[in-house]
Amino acid sequence: MRPTLRQIAQEIGVSTSLVSGVLNDRDGVWVSDTKRQLILDTARRLGYRPHEAARSLRSGKSRNVAFVYAPPHAARVSSPGGGSHHGAIEAMAESLARRDLDLIVKAYTSQTDLLSGMSEMARSQSCDAVVLWSPEPEGREQGLLLEDLGIPFVIKGRHEVENPGWYQADFDHERMMDEAVADLFEMGHTRIAYLGRSPDPGAGRALLAGYRAALGGRIGATPPESWMAMGHFSPTKAAERVDGWWSLPEHQCPTACIVTAGAAGWHGLEIGLARSGVVLGDGPGQAPARGEAEVTTTLLYGQASAARISSMRELAHRATDELVVPLLEGEEPADPVLRYLPQMLPLPSLGLGAMPPRDRLTGTEAAP
Repeated sequence: MRPTLRQIAQEIGVSTSLVSGVLNDRDGVWVSDTKRQLILDTARRLGYRPHEAARSLRSGKSRNVAFVYAPPHAARVSSPGGGSHHGAIEAMAESLARRDLDLIVKAYTSQTDLLSGMSEMARSQSCDAVVLWSPEPEGREQGLLLEDLGIPFVIKGRHEVENPGWYQADFDHERMMDEAVADLFEMGHTRIAYLGRSPDPGAGRALLAGYRAALGGRIGATPPESWMAMGHFSPTKAAERVDGWWSLPEHQCPTACIVTAGAAGWHGLEIGLARSGVVLGDGPGQAPARGEAEVTTTLLYGQASAARISSMRELAHRATDELVVPLLEGEEPADPVLRYLPQMLPLPSLGLGAMPPRDRLTGTEAAP
């Protein structure tokens, strides 16, 4: 079997991107003469032969960039808004068109088909670089394949721990949570609950870590686990958890909430608060909330602010300008890890007026 770039890198103890840059004589790769020779000698000893199709793909003659993404259903399961590719595709196409470059969109029905399709792209020499826009961990598997082929790519997601050298773009979830907690803390709230998405994907872990660090640093202690609820919530389940929080004795009851669990989390928060006779809002006697929300999220009764994360346009524009273009031009980006912080804005509200009677708050109704 032909040895991979990753195997050569592991043999020497360097990054795969460095090995790829040296073996493919890529511009802008800094390495000492000794280390360069060690890479060349190790590749020769292991019998490495460059992938000719991948080498042609890197030559930059097609003026095409391939946008590759996972099945929409897989993306939606992994994270709220994960399947919102259309905004990213439009933004990236616009940014590339200004440089006389074209975007080719490749969608696949399974991860197996996607991996096979990327290998075929290398053989067909149909593009100069690949943009991966998939949820974790599928995206990491895709990135490892392209890394083995020596194909330039930019990936959306949180891969800075396992693969810090990858050109990658995502939202700055930690700073997002710090801003949300700071806003509530400045209003006088120290008992701030967290209703969040599953911590399994990279973004979910980062959001939870950001909340813990932001609140813990301000109250001088680790936030109690009883204030945190994570998972794939329905409005009913979210409402049950919120109702339980606000039913606690006054000195234990949260007074504010961070929400990262999508529209179901926001609607469940409103319903759960209403069961306790509390209105979602920043006014006296109300319960304020901050967090993240999809573009389509609309509140029912109350008022809150959130970072809009599902419209990927700004993230895609910046990823194109700061990562994709430098990659195509053989330049080093200012930072291979791009983290974008969306602005926190008021969420739209249906303004349905007074809360419905408690006996009608089943957690399944979208309106009274």
